[in-house]
Amino acid sequence: MQKSTFAIVSLVLISCTANPNESLVKAASRGDIAEIEAALGRGANVDFVDKNGYDALTISTMRDKPECVRILLKRD
Repeated sequence: MQKSTFAIVSLVLISCTANPNESLVKAASRGDIAEIEAALGRGANVDFVDKNGYDALTISTMRDKPECVRILLKRD
């Protein structure tokens, strides 16, 4: 029980301290709607381009994540 609590707390801390732009791109890649919303709430820029030259909208489209695409288009 303690290990799982530690893991959850660690993930929350990492999510809160990570660069919101990088978090947005990673969340888009995974289709993680909650993290996309969280990253946007922390000030992520929807036009941020990762080291490969892709933004979150492009990644969501390439990975067939239509709900992520809808969220990102509303914020653009």
